[in-house]
Amino acid sequence: MKERIALITGVSRGFGLELTREYCRLGWRVFGVLRGKEDGAQLSSEFGEVFIPIVVNLRDDSAVKNIRLSLEAEIDSLSLLINNAGIGGAGHHIEDVSCNEIKELFDVHCCGAIRCLQAALPFLRKAERPTVVNVSSRVGSIGKVSSGNLDHIPLSYGIRMAKAAQNMLSASLHRELSGTGIAIFAVHPGKIRTRMGSPDAEMSAEQAAKRFVSWLPKIRQEREFGYFESGAKSDGLGVISIDIVIDIPTLQSALLSPRMGYPRMIPEANLTVEGIGRLSTYNRAINRGILSDKQ
Repeated sequence: MKERIALITGVSRGFGLELTREYCRLGWRVFGVLRGKEDGAQLSSEFGEVFIPIVVNLRDDSAVKNIRLSLEAEIDSLSLLINNAGIGGAGHHIEDVSCNEIKELFDVHCCGAIRCLQAALPFLRKAERPTVVNVSSRVGSIGKVSSGNLDHIPLSYGIRMAKAAQNMLSASLHRELSGTGIAIFAVHPGKIRTRMGSPDAEMSAEQAAKRFVSWLPKIRQEREFGYFESGAKSDGLGVISIDIVIDIPTLQSALLSPRMGYPRMIPEANLTVEGIGRLSTYNRAINRGILSDKQ
């Protein structure tokens, strides 16, 4: 079997650490991006030769060169890039919002992901069925925020804006890289109990990582783009909903042909205003009997 290689950012704790632990357990070779040398040494001691730490600051443009050089020294191709690194914000009310804080969040969640992509893209292009995952969040959903769906939890302006922008990054990458074989997924992995977790968090980072690692290769067989969200529980795996950026025939197929043990995929207008219009089309299709709104 060809060696499976992943580049994961934000691996020193939380979801990124558990992703690293799970992929190493499955025999992958993992390049882990983190900021502290001590954390890198500790993880190398835990995971052994299958883990290669890359100590960089993703807010610095020099990270592109440093990551690329680290990859060049070890590999020719890269199977998977997971942009997981992130920071939280504090400005929950407009009077308290700091534009400097918003710039910091954009620099990590958006520019940090771009820097990793710029470093990794030459290696992704050489791999078979390469995949890029941008770890998104439900708080980046314009539909959820504008509808009041998230009013029960305190959310900083910065994290909402940064994750919405990151979703646009994913959509733009898909349009540019369509036809290259590189899959682009934006994934909200669930309400995870981490330092950045919301008050209604219900899942451990370990649980979320195991579910994600099991789910990703299955969806990769079916498509090369989508926004996916871990939602309501059913069989212990949870519902995965796909953003309504796919066309109606594809949506119809997804709704009427559940696969891989997941219930039907539920469309949500999370990325664009156009998505909201398409959601209306979806509702009209249900009313005309073209689609079914039953599980």
